[in-house]
Amino acid sequence: LKSLQEQADITADKLGDLGMQAFRENRYATASQALSLSNELVPDEEYQKVLFAIREIAEQEQPVIVKSPSIRPITHQNDSRYATAGALFEGALTAKNWSEARQQLERLNTLKPDAKSTARYNQRYTKAIKPYIAELITEGERQYSQGEFTPALETWQLGIALDPDNKELKKRILRAEQVLQNLKELSSRPPTIRFPINPEDPPDQ
Repeated sequence: LKSLQEQADITADKLGDLGMQAFRENRYATASQALSLSNELVPDEEYQKVLFAIREIAEQEQPVIVKSPSIRPITHQNDSRYATAGALFEGALTAKNWSEARQQLERLNTLKPDAKSTARYNQRYTKAIKPYIAELITEGERQYSQGEFTPALETWQLGIALDPDNKELKKRILRAEQVLQNLKELSSRPPTIRFPINPEDPPDQ
């Protein structure tokens, strides 16, 4: 039984990867089939959200009959892209893949900046990311207090990439950059005092 379960897990993972790749490429029929099979083998909350998004996309896409060429209205294209970004955002948020969540949030803001649903996405992201940003600030402070200025700067830069408007991170990044610049200038200065090798050597006149 254990061996069968392991095989089911492996198959579900492969189907899930195939389905998510197809979803990103807008091949919704393939994505739906692969993710449905994967979810039947091993239920997955992220895949269920993507399947729900695919159903929404299918409902939004109405066939347009024109002579030539066949062109889908721009509003339908935006709706499809918005639904795709929303599903990917939900999956990334569930997996705590903050960089992917940020990327999809930017897509949502670009596609429908004034939509109420976009405002809700932003609120959820801000709330979800807050504990992680606090951890990065604390870790950076620990590194900084131990004289590890470059690692501290890199830690805070990770945070600002996810939360560009964070004033606490901006303040710490500026402080670390100033310290590193001062250290660089000091290290490039020639020595101003020559110490005698022999203690009996007379000092410079």
